[in-house]
Amino acid sequence: MLLKSNFEYIEPEDFNNIVVIIRGLEYENSEEVPDYDSERDAVDKYFALIDRSKLDYYPDIFDKAAHLFININSHYFSNGNKRLSVTSTAYFLEKNGHVPSNLSKKNYESILSKLFGNFKLSDWDRFEAQDFGLYNLALIIAKKNEKNHLEISNDELKNKIKQFFEKTFEIQS
Repeated sequence: MLLKSNFEYIEPEDFNNIVVIIRGLEYENSEEVPDYDSERDAVDKYFALIDRSKLDYYPDIFDKAAHLFININSHYFSNGNKRLSVTSTAYFLEKNGHVPSNLSKKNYESILSKLFGNFKLSDWDRFEAQDFGLYNLALIIAKKNEKNHLEISNDELKNKIKQFFEKTFEIQS
C-alpha cells in the first residue's frame, strides 16, 4: 500500500500539545490526569498507530479519524485512553482543516442514538456540545472494547464512527 502525503498527521510535538490540552481540562470527577510521558512503550504504540493511519486502507480523513478514535481508545496507556482518543482525534481533524459543526447536545444525542441505539449518555454542566458528543462516543466504544457490548463487527463500528465524524465535523471556511 502506498502512503498518502496530503494529510497532516500527529507528530511528537503535537502529542505534547495534546497532553497539555488534556492536563488543562476540568473534569467533573477528580480523576487523576495520566502521566503519558512515563509510559514509553504506550507512546511507541501510539505512534505506530499514527503510522498505520497513513496507509491507503484509510482513504479519507474520516476513515483515518475513525481508525484513530477506536484504536487509541483501546487501552495503550494505564489510564486516560478515552481522553487521549477524543483529544487526539479532534486535534487530527482540526490539523487537517475540519472543525466541529455547530451542533447542540440534542443534535449529538440524536446522532449517537441513530448510530448506536439507546445508550445512557453522560452529561455535565461544564460540557460544551462537542465535548458531550465525543465523550459519549468514547464511552460507547470503550463498552465495545471492554465487554463486546455492541454486537457489531469492527468494520461496522468503524463505519458508524466515520459517519459520526462526517455528521459532526466540517471543513473550516
